[in-house]
Amino acid sequence: IRRMKRLSGLDATFLHLETPEMPMHVGALHLFELPAGSRGSFVNTLRKHMAERLPAAPALRRRLWQMPLNVTNPVWLDAVPDLKQHIVEIKLARKGNDTAQLEALVGQLHPKLLDRSRPLWKFHVIEGLSPGEGGTRRVALYTQLHHAAVDGQAAVALANAILDLSPKPPPLAARSSGRIKQFELGLVEMISGAIGSEVQQITQLIRALPGAVGSLSSAATQVASRSQLVTGRKRSGSLGLGLVVAVVVARA
Repeated sequence: IRRMKRLSGLDATFLHLETPEMPMHVGALHLFELPAGSRGSFVNTLRKHMAERLPAAPALRRRLWQMPLNVTNPVWLDAVPDLKQHIVEIKLARKGNDTAQLEALVGQLHPKLLDRSRPLWKFHVIEGLSPGEGGTRRVALYTQLHHAAVDGQAAVALANAILDLSPKPPPLAARSSGRIKQFELGLVEMISGAIGSEVQQITQLIRALPGAVGSLSSAATQVASRSQLVTGRKRSGSLGLGLVVAVVVARA
């Protein structure tokens, strides 16, 4: 169970609220001018580059695993992404206004939700753009990264792992890991994980009760005092009664 990384409540919410009308992945369109004399398939070059950088990008090497009956949030498990599925090539249909075509294409791609049986990311290499200044070859890249997998801080770390400031990137230092990889869970493990999650939540609630009791007691006292000052008599309104009942239940 220690090997499982459970989604936080916020990250799980991004999954629960997602619809084609409201996708929860972050999309970005990049426009690159390749070095003069650049030849060959850019999509293959990008796949090779990403294969070398995957060890430094854990967010791209994990997928969701749903718990039984969705009794608790999903967990992340290790995954080996198929780069031919995650990095695909699209060619613009015809010459013309590149900007208009790119906008239309991204408008078609963005509502398509990411496959939840795979790591939650996808790169679209867009070829067929008109040359840039000086006849340089241009390529567009539309990226999709699910917000449940990558937040703002993780996106910065991911960019640092993928992009380089120099034409010749330094070799990526391989770091060995003693963590046992896990690509699937058995039923016993899943049930144990679900129970463990519930116990953890109950423990956190119990730890928070003393502070909650103090706050409720103070609120009930303030409501009673203000009522007597304004009306000159004791008030038995529902708010004060509800607070007193809440305090009694919490203390019990």
